[in-house]
Amino acid sequence: MARGDITLAAMDGRPIPADAAIDANGQPTIDAALALKGAQLPMAGHKGTSLALMVELLAASFTGDAFAFEAAGEDSSTPTQHGELILAIDPERCSAGGGREAFLNRVEALLQMVEAETQAAEASGRSMRLPSQRRFTTRKKAEEGFEIDEALLRKCQALGESEGDTARL
Repeated sequence: MARGDITLAAMDGRPIPADAAIDANGQPTIDAALALKGAQLPMAGHKGTSLALMVELLAASFTGDAFAFEAAGEDSSTPTQHGELILAIDPERCSAGGGREAFLNRVEALLQMVEAETQAAEASGRSMRLPSQRRFTTRKKAEEGFEIDEALLRKCQALGESEGDTARL
């Protein structure tokens, strides 16, 4: 579960899934506010832990940024420094042969299979999507305009007024 989603749940007083986080004492919690004082749990159990460790080793070690356990220190409300490692892979140099065109054809084949599986899942009432697919769909809908709950609008306006700038709302 993304930290932003936990923060939103805490603001709204909503519970979070039982496998999303632990509190400051290391105990599983569904209380989002307690989760923010504890730690998020990785997706996919031990495999997710291994994936998270690999990403952290690459992103923090190579860039010199803080590891997660060093990032926030005592104040978990401060942002990390966002150490980012960008891997650039040239398909022309891959030993599989065929170069860029073969690589793109393989990627396209995989994405077409996932899209077909997604459509089959939706047809049977299940949900399945690619990473970022929901964000792109949401962004497209937002470009068409959106409705906002009156209470949330007032809350946003009050926040803007407390900052002395309602023009940005």
